[in-house]
Amino acid sequence: GLTIRDIQIVGLDADTLVCGQPLTVHVRIEPGQMQQDEILAQLVIGIAKEDDFSSSPEVVRLAPHRKGDDLIFTGTFTASKNGRYAYGIRVMPTTDGLDAPLSSHLVLWG
Repeated sequence: GLTIRDIQIVGLDADTLVCGQPLTVHVRIEPGQMQQDEILAQLVIGIAKEDDFSSSPEVVRLAPHRKGDDLIFTGTFTASKNGRYAYGIRVMPTTDGLDAPLSSHLVLWG
């Protein structure tokens, strides 16, 4: 029942990420039957090489706050290197005691 409704990226100059300038991400999620503390949203971003990352990407945990029936997850990333970047939003279920959220194999990309 969880749905990504909207992704807003602030801080790009056209399609370019400027080194040293913050990139802010806002993700609006309709949580369905899930509670706020059961949802983990992350920005996965890194320097790209062809169709993949050239090295391990950085993962920025997005902080949630409620807006009506929706949840808004927000986070900021500042590039420290020049280059072509690839990024995506990853949303997963989480719970206390779960060693690694990716181990659930339930990932929604946006």
